[in-house]
Amino acid sequence: MTGKEIKAKAKTAGVHLWKISDALGYPSDSAFSRKLRYDFSPEDTQKILGIIEELKAERA
Repeated sequence: MTGKEIKAKAKTAGVHLWKISDALGYPSDSAFSRKLRYDFSPEDTQKILGIIEELKAERA
């Protein structure tokens, strides 16, 4: 999955990218933003989509 697609999923879910970055353990949200420039492996994609769903559920 591309970074653009992940950004779109996060936006649709109402989840901020910095929260995803924090959940993944990145030292800063800018590190995750740089990672979004490239495609993600299927494993990373599933992990990120899971985090988006968790954060979305917390928000509700």
